[in-house]
Amino acid sequence: MKIVVCIKEVFNSDDVKIDKKTKNIDRRGAELFINPYDLNAVELALELKEKFGAETYAITMGIPSAESSLRECLAMGIDKGILLTDRALAGSDTIATSLALTEAIRKYVPDCDLILCGKHAIDAETSIVGPAIAERLGIAQLTYVDELVSIEAGKVIVKKAAENGDLEVEAKLPAMLSVTGEVNKPRYMDLKNIRVAVSSEIEVVDIAKLNLSAEDVGVPGSPTVVGEMHMVERAAGACRMLSGSTVDIARKIAELAKAAK
Repeated sequence: MKIVVCIKEVFNSDDVKIDKKTKNIDRRGAELFINPYDLNAVELALELKEKFGAETYAITMGIPSAESSLRECLAMGIDKGILLTDRALAGSDTIATSLALTEAIRKYVPDCDLILCGKHAIDAETSIVGPAIAERLGIAQLTYVDELVSIEAGKVIVKKAAENGDLEVEAKLPAMLSVTGEVNKPRYMDLKNIRVAVSSEIEVVDIAKLNLSAEDVGVPGSPTVVGEMHMVERAAGACRMLSGSTVDIARKIAELAKAAK
């Protein structure tokens, strides 16, 4: 069994600003760390490694310093790290990002059985990249997975929350799973693995190695158009409690909103 975990470096939203000219997020000076839900995906890969002897790969797309996050995955027990980094990738939206990650998987782990992702990245919360990779590869996708029930006979069975209780879903392998924080508790880095991670080679990949052009990724390959972005500011003023029926409260809110214009 071969398992690929897609991770992303994210940032604290309080540390970033919006470039008014490009309408892009300016991450300069922001502290970067592995998306928390991606760590749940890493932990699930390691649990399956321990159970089935699976080969595990962590892959990310980012700036050169993202190598440190891959080494963190290696220090947890992942076998190999793959870093997609190229100036041409800057400005990639979810569509271009999924293309680059898909081509990397096709090239370096073409026979993978499972692709694991966090349910979403906390900086954008689109939940698109994992499903988009599955769509490009033509494999099953199971999203918002709360529990992996079993993997056997070429299929995976999972549980996910539904309106009327847990829902059990199954799919044939290979498959992509995006997991929630309920699926497990990520382990700490291991001292023995830390020593291995320090000296391990990280596979560094540019778009040329993936047979992609600058037109396929980055801004040219991203159909997403950002209209406007604004940082939310806390409104001044005291909290006001409203009482009465639902209809009465709704009317009062409407009146207050009208008066505030």
